[in-house]
Amino acid sequence: MTIGEMISLASSVGALSAALVALFTLLELSRQRKSTYKPDLCVLKKQFDIKPGLAGKMCDVPFTVDWAPQGVFQLETGRSATIRIVNIGFGAAKGVNAKWKFDSNEVIDEVNKLAQQTFQTYFLAEEDSFLSIISKGKRIYNANNKMDCFQFEYLLPIANQPNGHDIILPPSYTLLVSAYLSLCAKAKRPFSEINIPKIELELSYGDIGKERHISNHKLEGNITVMTWPTDDESLAQF
Repeated sequence: MTIGEMISLASSVGALSAALVALFTLLELSRQRKSTYKPDLCVLKKQFDIKPGLAGKMCDVPFTVDWAPQGVFQLETGRSATIRIVNIGFGAAKGVNAKWKFDSNEVIDEVNKLAQQTFQTYFLAEEDSFLSIISKGKRIYNANNKMDCFQFEYLLPIANQPNGHDIILPPSYTLLVSAYLSLCAKAKRPFSEINIPKIELELSYGDIGKERHISNHKLEGNITVMTWPTDDESLAQF
């Protein structure tokens, strides 16, 4: 190889290296630009008071069923328990799909086992699209067993939408947790042996570049306060 050919080869290699550096720079800038506008959804911590409520009293439910945000006046008409989602990213989340996941069969079995151990006159059963409390052969209270999927169009970054978006906890889940906690109180279980059933929230959403993202959030509950029943007629509250 002549000196001229070597110089020409070196120039070509240099030009190729410069082109590769420019390509990697453009790719990195593109990646940074996408991440700048990428949404990032998270679930905020929330505390509840669980008390009898009007619906529970009217249906003669043998445990507390009304969930209200802690520190908020509890309406007599009752309310659905919700969890708040916020977008801590820099881009809007579009076409948000939310799906709750939990093992209802395992919890139902545990609740009914506790009901037998504490000599209760009721049990829980899934019937069609409902989770029902059955007492003395009659259904006295129903909770929707299919409300586990929700959709909404968008969620802006927290700077633009600080209140985020509230998603209803599945009514069947809150009913099961209420029954479980009440029966644990009846059985006088210590706090260390009370394991609130876990639930998972799967979020699927898009960004402005039409790329889809999926995140999974596991929610675990803890008891901060429990009022123990003073007699057979009173209900434990949490």
